[in-house]
Amino acid sequence: MTIEASAVRFPRTADLCLLKIHFVVGGVMGKIAILSAGNTGIAAALHVSSLGYNPMVYTRNAAKLAALQGSAISSTGVIDGLWKIHASDNLAEVLDGADFIIICTWANNHNDVFKNVRDWAKNNPGSAIRLIVFNGNWGAYEAFQILAGEDGIQKERLTIAESTGNAVCLKVHVR
Repeated sequence: MTIEASAVRFPRTADLCLLKIHFVVGGVMGKIAILSAGNTGIAAALHVSSLGYNPMVYTRNAAKLAALQGSAISSTGVIDGLWKIHASDNLAEVLDGADFIIICTWANNHNDVFKNVRDWAKNNPGSAIRLIVFNGNWGAYEAFQILAGEDGIQKERLTIAESTGNAVCLKVHVR
């Protein structure tokens, strides 16, 4: 089974965002956690892979997980290539060791995702939490409220950003 992606469009501003993050982190990033294997998550995984980063995608969808674990993604258009994207349905596995977290869920799922990230972060007290919410819809505000709220983690550990809209256009075909 293969997943074929075409017409991947990631604006140059995303390159600049990742470049700035690269400098903020202070070196070459290793692992990037991408939370969601929908169109935006897969496009983000392809994009960061094309820049030399190592993404790992989190999905609760068993069919998407099997497709990602069992094959490579072929992309054509803005990003050409064949990409092996690592994926897991275990959130801790995806987040452990991640230098950066990209949230690509629907806005109505943000709070649940942020709570899960917060709970993970509480069990990993030394980790810096750097995240960006794609298709923000107040995602950065919600993330800060949940991650640094009463039950949250230290504000000093957080770097949070969001996009102003969906940054990608992607067609995914599973064969």
